[in-house]
Amino acid sequence: MPYYERWIKPSKPSIGRNLLILFVFLSLIKGLLFAAIIPAWQGPDEPFQFGYVQYLVERKAFSIMGKAFLPPSIGFCYLFSLVELVALVLRSKI
Repeated sequence: MPYYERWIKPSKPSIGRNLLILFVFLSLIKGLLFAAIIPAWQGPDEPFQFGYVQYLVERKAFSIMGKAFLPPSIGFCYLFSLVELVALVLRSKI
């Protein structure tokens, strides 16, 4: 056996490695699509992340686990959007 053949061995592609590459590729595509489709500050958890950072800055402490901190202005926006949704549903039934 020549010297270089000991170091350069053709490896068989394993199914596990191929699945891992496929999973990483699909996850990357999903993340890019999500970032391209959802406008900034419109993600489902953005207000809670903003509220958490605001809590850290204002109180200089970590929030209590299980209790979400939403500033009143953001909570009002949620209430307003719920009212808009109900009005839209009621208008579509007429």
